[in-house]
Amino acid sequence: MTVTLDWLLGWFPAPAVMKIDIEGAEAWALRGAQRVLGEARPRLLLEVYEENADEVGDLLRDYGYRLFDAEARLEDRTPLTRPAFNTLALPS
Repeated sequence: MTVTLDWLLGWFPAPAVMKIDIEGAEAWALRGAQRVLGEARPRLLLEVYEENADEVGDLLRDYGYRLFDAEARLEDRTPLTRPAFNTLALPS
């Protein structure tokens, strides 16, 4: 059985933080997270494969997320225009 992240909102409390590491299926998962991204607005730590980077970036920016390189030191973090492999996405 496959369920969306939005479906899970009907059964569990909204997450404050989400870790997404699903080996190249991150865009697919985020497409099923419209309510999660738009209403719950969790902080995200996700691995983004190169072939999905543009779509993932577009999806997250459409929901008002700012993207950062999660591997950069805190004082060196600046917003990204395209997701890094290890991306920290913060709601605006």
